[in-house]
Amino acid sequence: GGGEASDGGAHTAQYEALGRWLVDIGRALLDPKLPPPPPTSPHVERRSAPRRRPMVAEAQTWRFQYFLRRVAKVRVWADNDGRLFDELKDIVQGYMNELALLCDRRFDELCAEPMG
Repeated sequence: GGGEASDGGAHTAQYEALGRWLVDIGRALLDPKLPPPPPTSPHVERRSAPRRRPMVAEAQTWRFQYFLRRVAKVRVWADNDGRLFDELKDIVQGYMNELALLCDRRFDELCAEPMG
């Protein structure tokens, strides 16, 4: 049927494992709570400020861009009418719900301040 792997192996164990792996990678790359990774090579350290870990926002931006440039382009995402993207969408919706709660709490804190 439409959207399945061209060799008919869309439902093999290996294919399903690949799909799980891609969803797990997407989950990790898009998780806003993940801390930035420590520099792992002299090359990485030279590109950032001396003895400074990358800022969280910079790390999140890098992870998102990596997801777009590398992970999202894998053709498996489109197979089975985009089932894997739907799974990832549900995961990311959970992240967005958590962030919305944090924003609401911060808004309430600001409103409770004397000049709020």
